[in-house]
Order: sequence, then C-alpha cells, then structure tokens
Amino acid sequence: CGEVRYRFAGPIAMKGMCFCRECQHVSGGGGTIAMIVPEDSFRYTQGAPKTFARTDIEAPAAREFCGTCGTHLATRSQRTPGSV
Repeated sequence: CGEVRYRFAGPIAMKGMCFCRECQHVSGGGGTIAMIVPEDSFRYTQGAPKTFARTDIEAPAAREFCGTCGTHLATRSQRTPGSV
C-alpha cells in the first residue's frame, strides 16, 4: 500500500526459504521466503512498522509489518543477530 517503505544497501548475506515451525505459524502453514541483510544497511524511509512477537515460545522472532495492510516487511531474530 506504500504506507511503510524501506531501503537497504550492501550485500545480501543469505536468501532462501525457511520451514521452521515459527515461519510455518506466521505463514499459515507453509514456509517463508527470506533474505538476510546486515542490520546497519537497512532502514525505514517512510512510516514505521508495527511489531509482533509470539509469547508462547522461547526467543521468538520479532515480525515487522505494515499496520495498514498487514504486509510482512522484516524479521529480527535472535538466531541472526545484527541482521534483518
């Protein structure tokens, strides 16, 4: 919807699909397509995301999404510190 925009510059550290139980939960059953970039090369340029983290598991990832349309924008995980 364009409410929240972001930009990153620099190398992509990894890209692929994740089928962990947490990603299956967030996606409604399937996996999620992801790419990891260094946190210091990522920034929001317009608006601010809403954040969701599960409370029923240990060390959940924080999912950032558009509060207007619900589009998933970024994930901050303790498994990949310093990355988005």
